[in-house]
Parts: sequence; C-alpha cells; structure tokens
Amino acid sequence: MADDRRSFQIEKEEMSMMRKAYIQDKTGIQRTRDAMQVKKENITHERKAFKKELEEKCRRRKAFTAEKDAMSELRRAFEEEREEMEKTKNAYIQKKADDKKASTRSPVNMSDQFFFCFISVWACKNEQGDCTCSQKDARSNQLIYSEGHSNVVLVTVYAFISDCMCILKIKFCSVFSAMEMKKI
Repeated sequence: MADDRRSFQIEKEEMSMMRKAYIQDKTGIQRTRDAMQVKKENITHERKAFKKELEEKCRRRKAFTAEKDAMSELRRAFEEEREEMEKTKNAYIQKKADDKKASTRSPVNMSDQFFFCFISVWACKNEQGDCTCSQKDARSNQLIYSEGHSNVVLVTVYAFISDCMCILKIKFCSVFSAMEMKKI
C-alpha cells in the first residue's frame, strides 16, 4: 500500500513536471510567434517606408525633369533672343559702316567713269523741245524741281543712279520721245 502511494506520488510529480514543461514549451512557442509577428510588422513597416521613399524619389525625379525642361525652354528662348540681338547688332554695325562709307564717298569723276542714268521723264511743252533739269540727289532719291520752267511736267520717276550727286542736262528730240543725256 505504501509502495502504491509512493509510485502514485512519483507519477503525480512527473505529470506536474511534464505539465510545467508543456507550459514552458507553449510559452516559448508563443514568444516565438510574438517575435515572428513583430518581425513581420517590422518588415511591413520597412516595406511601406521603402515604397514611400520610392514614391518621393519618383516625385522628385518628375519635378527635376519638369525643371530641366523649363530650363531648356528658357535656354532656347535666351538663344533666340541672343541671335535676334546679334542680328540687330550686326545690322546696326553694317548701317553705321554704310553711313560712314556714304559720308566719306568721293564724287564721281565724270570724265573717265561710265555713268548710266534713266531718270524721270520731264515732258517739255515748249516749242524748242528742250529743258534743263536741276540737281538730282541720288542718295535720297529726292527730285528738286527745275527753276524757271513753269511748263515742265513730271510724269513718272524711275532712277538707276550711281551713289553721287549729279547734274544732268536732258534734251528731248520731241515730246515723250527718246532722250539724250549729257554729263556736265
């Protein structure tokens, strides 16, 4: 009877130890599960943070591309404006050079230089059929009406005159016919 009681007590203690071991194992498994859950949550959090960072990088890249395009557009506009200014500057320099050249140009020596003029036809109404035209400024293409000839009528103006001041005597064979130009 005492042996049965002792063996029962031993068995009870073993069962208690097994129960404790089982509880410890269960606790360990739960801790492992909790750790895994924490790890999973950390991975999810890291994934979300990485995705957010990636979106931020994409947003920054788009903003940079837009800024780059805007800079390219500004550069293009600046280049066009610079070219326009260069053209204006060159035109101004050319005009200045032409003006200087025109102001320092020597008068034409009529004796040794070929001189062609087709000037406006002055219709002559007098009986003799000749009249004298006054000075013609070729640079400004401004006709100065001849003085003392009230019967001279201006018909049409065409001028192909070299760059000089010239005085022409125009003799008409008859009214509106061919004309002979003599250099004075």
